[in-house]
Amino acid sequence: MLQENQESSEPPRQSASFKVLQEILETGDSDKPSGFRSVKAPTTKIGSSVGNAEQLPLCDKCGSGIVGMVVKLRTKFRHPECYTCADCDVNLKQKGHFFVEEQIYCEKHARERVTPPEGYDVVTVFPK
Repeated sequence: MLQENQESSEPPRQSASFKVLQEILETGDSDKPSGFRSVKAPTTKIGSSVGNAEQLPLCDKCGSGIVGMVVKLRTKFRHPECYTCADCDVNLKQKGHFFVEEQIYCEKHARERVTPPEGYDVVTVFPK
């Protein structure tokens, strides 16, 4: 249903930008109206956003610097694509890894490298 335009006792509200434009038109002073302020363009801090090559963690497998995603293995770092078994090069992302003599292996190759004392079996223990 359409309503007829009813007379309101309140004057119409104006936005701040409209008031500034109206002030420019009424005074004719377009140099610097009162509603404007001077601002500086944003500056890019190149050093902090990119970093120095010396500060990048180095990949334990390929030796190059790592930018972006990183896999941390104790005190070593690797690219996600370098996070692979030392024997078969299968990616360990969804499988996890096992340390044997400071190398990382998949479960199969870790079991092959570990020989338990006689009378004992190798048992995989997962951390909580």
